[in-house]
This record gives sequence, C-alpha cells and structure tokens, in this order.
Amino acid sequence: MGWKSKRGWGPGTTAPSIDPVGDGVDVVAGYDGAGSGGGGGSGFAPEWRGLYDHMNTLADEPEGQGFSGSDWLCMTFTPSQGFNIKLYKIKLRLSRYVPPGGGGEVGHLTVSVKATDGAEKPTGPDLIVLKTDGDLIPEKTDPRTYAPSKTFQVGGNELVDGTKYAIVCRVPDADFGYGLNWETHENSIYPGGEYGESDDSGSTWEMAAAVDFWFELWGEPA
Repeated sequence: MGWKSKRGWGPGTTAPSIDPVGDGVDVVAGYDGAGSGGGGGSGFAPEWRGLYDHMNTLADEPEGQGFSGSDWLCMTFTPSQGFNIKLYKIKLRLSRYVPPGGGGEVGHLTVSVKATDGAEKPTGPDLIVLKTDGDLIPEKTDPRTYAPSKTFQVGGNELVDGTKYAIVCRVPDADFGYGLNWETHENSIYPGGEYGESDDSGSTWEMAAAVDFWFELWGEPA
C-alpha cells in the first residue's frame, strides 16, 4: 500500500461540527453516549439508543492506518442480532505528509456499508453511504492522544443477524500527501470480522485478522 500507517493523533474525544455534503446526507458530530470507548457523557441520547455491534477497545498507545486516493480501508463485522442501524461511529484523524500551508486538500470523505462476498471481502454497491468534507476532520497534533470519534446518522437500514458486512472508508479525491487515519487496535480482538485494505479503489481487497479498526454501530430492534 502506498499510504502507510502513522502513529499519533490530536487531542480531545468530542468531534466538532461537520457540515454534510450531498443530498440526503446527515452527519452528527459529538455524540458521546454510553459505551463509546474513550468518552462518556450523554450529549445525544434518543429513546432508541442501543449499541448493537462494536470494536471500541483502545490500544495501549494511539495507532492508526492511513487511507488516501485509491488506497481504501474496510472493517468487516457480523451482527449477532438483527437491528435497524441509526448511527455509526469511527475514530478518524486528518494526516498530512507535507509542510503546513502546502495548499492540498483531503476532499470528500465517503463512509459506507457494503455486503461481502464468499471470500468475506467488500463487494457490490453501497448499501448505506454518507459523504462529508474530509478537510474538517481535525489534524493530529499530539502523538499521545487518541483520535476523536465521528458519528454518522443514517436512515434505519436493517442489518441481518449472522450476515457479514463491511464499513468502507475512502477519500478518493485527496491531493498527494493528504489523507485520513482510522484508529486501530494492534491485536485482533473482534471475532466477527477483520481489517482490509485496497490499493485500487475497492476493486480488490487484502484482508488481515491481525488488526481491528475502531467502530460502533447504534440502532433499534428490527
């Protein structure tokens, strides 16, 4: 992969406001409900709130895997019970490998949920897709702190128990030297899925069980 792992994230665990991009897209920032793994509080607590699937254990030290341009990342997951997904959360941090003021941009961040194929790799069209401005994701400034979580509100699509899906992240229009990092755990501790990376915009994937990405899936009973 051309976009390498990078340690270190900026301070804080509460996301700033992020303006949505595109029709029908709604991005909610700063959700810090119970079970968020690295932030307590109850900034947003709807009646339907329920944490249905997650890998929200933080590593002993901040770790992240980067993605930019044609380099995409995914985390597969398998719900143990069916539910209607309402929110999903991931921990992200902007990463820049050029001097400040270089004039480049990350561009649109796209986060989607896809089905998986017989090899348990992402496949087909996006089942759920959200876009936002990747340049509004905070940049890392302190290597000792973890990435803040970003919360995406979705329309309640049903996810079926025992079925493997994939969260796929990409910033396809990022300029050279600009990208985002997704918080990881250096050990595989989530039994229902694995980490994956693609260097050809999702056409092919390499999966690995050695690393997990941080995620939470919130919703209501199906």
